[in-house]
Amino acid sequence: MSRAMLRIHGVPQFCCCCAVWLQNPLPYFARFPEADILVSSDATAPTHDDEGLEDPQVIGRHDLNIGIMMLRCTKNMTLFVDAWQQQLQRKGGQHWDQGEFNMLLRINMFKNHFSWWDHTDTWDRVYKPKATVAQNKRIVWAYNHSVTVGVLPVSMFANGHIFFIQKLYKKLRSPLHVVHANFIGGGFKRHRFRESQLWLYDKPAYYNVDQLLSFDMRTLQPPADWLQLNTRQRVQFHLENIGTQLQQFWNAAGAAVALNRTLILPRFTCYCDELWYWSLEVNPGYKCRYVGARNQTLPFLCPHDMVVNLLQLDDEPTKFGAAVKYRESTFMENPRTPQAIKDDVVRITLQLPDQLPEPFPVPVQASQHLPEHLRVRQQLQQMAEPIVTQIPVSWTVTETDLRDTLSQHQSHRVLHMTDMGCVILNSYRGWDRRRSHASLDRWRFLLFASVH
Repeated sequence: MSRAMLRIHGVPQFCCCCAVWLQNPLPYFARFPEADILVSSDATAPTHDDEGLEDPQVIGRHDLNIGIMMLRCTKNMTLFVDAWQQQLQRKGGQHWDQGEFNMLLRINMFKNHFSWWDHTDTWDRVYKPKATVAQNKRIVWAYNHSVTVGVLPVSMFANGHIFFIQKLYKKLRSPLHVVHANFIGGGFKRHRFRESQLWLYDKPAYYNVDQLLSFDMRTLQPPADWLQLNTRQRVQFHLENIGTQLQQFWNAAGAAVALNRTLILPRFTCYCDELWYWSLEVNPGYKCRYVGARNQTLPFLCPHDMVVNLLQLDDEPTKFGAAVKYRESTFMENPRTPQAIKDDVVRITLQLPDQLPEPFPVPVQASQHLPEHLRVRQQLQQMAEPIVTQIPVSWTVTETDLRDTLSQHQSHRVLHMTDMGCVILNSYRGWDRRRSHASLDRWRFLLFASVH
């Protein structure tokens, strides 16, 4: 397609199907007529804090991402695209088109030797281009000095890590043009867009839900010497904190099934990036951050797919029993959610007896932190005339007990629990419907199988 457009003197612009445009990029592209190629990158940090192109050395450290790209119609550009296609055909279509694109562009681009697979190389090595364009030093000659390339700024043409994890456009106050949902598994892209209120395909019925359940998530407080902890110590605390949150999430999932309500996912707090093992093994200096992401703030509100396997939610009821229905954590903030739902919220505090038996074990050895989370002592958040109910409850409730206890509030569209640490439905005896318990047990295993 690009060859055909170039031959009719068109200006092909490519966009991945998992990208959302927020404003017209053509005025920005027009600012750099010297560039034959303007392309996004997988860089995890900007090289400048202005609205100009990135430094060319980014091409040496990260892949250029053809998910967002513009090609200008020139003779050499046509020759490059021809070579690109021939390279793919020569390898029988078994190679990634983006990989071959990057390999061709880097031919004779740098003064120093470039080897993408040289893992002994330091991450911060500086790659110096052989030649840049006189009018703009951020545009570099590539592919044997025949085409010019400019790398689009990551804060404005954001990849998945820059937008969803770092939210760099907010820190730099950059005019965001596009969000590309890479750095994300294919099945989770829609959920990420829903969380960011960028998914507009859902019908009104998606937002008009009668029975919802939400809750306040409790997290562990970091140690006083957090900034002095090394990477391995930070990872250990991160996993303990995730374990504490997953226990509450599991309790909430059981309650949602017992009450036949749709669970509004909580916001998880992460003290390490999903790929923390890179900083542990490759470059410890980044201390739990994605390697290269020097602007990444820790801790941060992490996407749900970094903690649980969302593909196991909304399971088939006829095949596995009770489905765990859910909505994204920003559901109540979405302008498409009816105001009638937002106004019909009852906040419920469950009071535990003074003497508690041994708690249900929490994953990742976080049980020593549970007592402070099992008692509701935090003052309720201020709301406009909230309905607050304090209900005494035993340590382990059954499915029927929970339904009966909350029956007086069943007509409210949203039940908001101030603490899920005390709603335990893990016991087989607690379920009236064995099929519900069996499906939840299977679902829990699949949901948490990839926790990191």
